[in-house]
Amino acid sequence: MANAELSNALRDFPNRVINVGMEERPALFANVSAVLTNPGINSAIIRGICKVIGTTLTKYKDPSSQQLVRRLISDLAKEHHDITFEYMLSVLKTLTLKELPLAPVQKSSKSSVIALSWIALLLKNGNAESNIYKTEKRRLFEYQSLLYQMTLLASQQRVTDAARKVLYELWEDDNIFSDTVQTLLQLDPNSNVTILIMLMVQYENQLNQATTVLKNNKDQIIEYFVKSMILSKTKPQKAFIVACYPFLKTITDSEFELHIYPPLQRNLLRSPENTLESLGLIIDAININCSRYGTQIGKILIQNLYSKDEVARRESLESLKTLSQKCSDEDVIKVLLEQIFSILSGSDGKINVVEYRLNLLQLSLLMLFWLNSVLQAYTHINTHRHDSDGNVCC
Repeated sequence: MANAELSNALRDFPNRVINVGMEERPALFANVSAVLTNPGINSAIIRGICKVIGTTLTKYKDPSSQQLVRRLISDLAKEHHDITFEYMLSVLKTLTLKELPLAPVQKSSKSSVIALSWIALLLKNGNAESNIYKTEKRRLFEYQSLLYQMTLLASQQRVTDAARKVLYELWEDDNIFSDTVQTLLQLDPNSNVTILIMLMVQYENQLNQATTVLKNNKDQIIEYFVKSMILSKTKPQKAFIVACYPFLKTITDSEFELHIYPPLQRNLLRSPENTLESLGLIIDAININCSRYGTQIGKILIQNLYSKDEVARRESLESLKTLSQKCSDEDVIKVLLEQIFSILSGSDGKINVVEYRLNLLQLSLLMLFWLNSVLQAYTHINTHRHDSDGNVCC
């Protein structure tokens, strides 16, 4: 009887999962969950079920069907913990490292959210005393970071919010949160690891509680940011830098000067194609006066305004706009303006391309406007200072 029940529940399961109508799916999954305690269940059957679960990732688009899959994963983890972890890790590896990276971004980002919910279930049902859990949870956190990074690539706020919701609900468990931080900081400082750490910082910020992640590990997090976002061999995605904003807003003047500015300047000279956009995004995020760095960085950026590469010209212009607005020292802006007019006058050779000249002129107008704003602010401050001293002001 037990064997017949097992056979009926699993009969042609891979095909039925994909081909049966939505109204038949609840009974199909309920039958499988019901036989998980059957003595005839073995590791080969669990492996087959886990593989079938993997096939639903892109096929099951409705919430009710996705919930059926999640319920089955929970049942598997509870009844056959170690085997389920082993085979679900294999499924997640294939999805995370092979299939999803090759899929169109819009599709892979949505599928990544679903896969994140699967990892959350495995972590919630994880047995801390299990040897396989102890040794393999590191891979779960790594896949989690890669999947979250994929959700950012689509630049769809709805997808990103869904991913964050999954992770925030998971991190309500303090033990899982702590375990995640400790494990991530033992992994190589790649962009996916850095981005997930940044999300954990943001999570604590939104809870209005002490940011223990940042407080206890700030030096290491700065190192991860520099290695993955500034010294990366490839150009970091804009979304990746933006994901670091909660962290960048906490950077002090001394931290920027000692740890971030030196590698940023070096890489701007060595690999401008990887750094021009990132520079502007970083400067936009930090809450410090950039006057002391303005002249050096500005001169490098201005040279790229008449680069032959269109992307370099555009990114240099945007970064210079941001830099000028973060410099309160009028002398810095004047120096940069002098360089622009010198180039327009032919100091580096005559510039005949109209677009290049327009870039330089556009920037000079922006800087003149910003210089005027700085001077007005300075005058306003001095006026109030004289008033407070009891002097008559005209």
